[in-house]
Amino acid sequence: MRATLVEVLGRELGESLYSLEWLKDRAASHVDGRCTGAIFIAREGAEATNIGHVIVREEADDEGPLGLVSTIYVLPEGRRHGVARRLVDAAHHWFQSRDLHRSATDTSETNLPLINLLGGLGYEIVFRSDEKKMVRLMKDARPA
Repeated sequence: MRATLVEVLGRELGESLYSLEWLKDRAASHVDGRCTGAIFIAREGAEATNIGHVIVREEADDEGPLGLVSTIYVLPEGRRHGVARRLVDAAHHWFQSRDLHRSATDTSETNLPLINLLGGLGYEIVFRSDEKKMVRLMKDARPA
């Protein structure tokens, strides 16, 4: 999670935004039952080296439940090989298994790789915070 923050927000802000203890606890809450969530890890090679992850959880907004992509990160050497797409696919399968037909993520407006990836998968920017320089991307796959 910290690597994502540093890459998107820069080292100074990315490292100072949350303590390492808070980040560890936040990740743990997705697998220890404190929230309904999951972590999917991408591995490669004979030694099964971790090269990326996606952290997801159930959330709700004014329209009801949705699946939230909390964090997605792929090491630079693992990029441009479909790893992020496979991680998003894993997130979508998890959402579908819980009948969560809407999914979202919040990110910096400068995180163009994520915005472009998700835009290509049917997500649209539905909210902008000019003050925080953040956007919310959402995909609505509810049956018609």
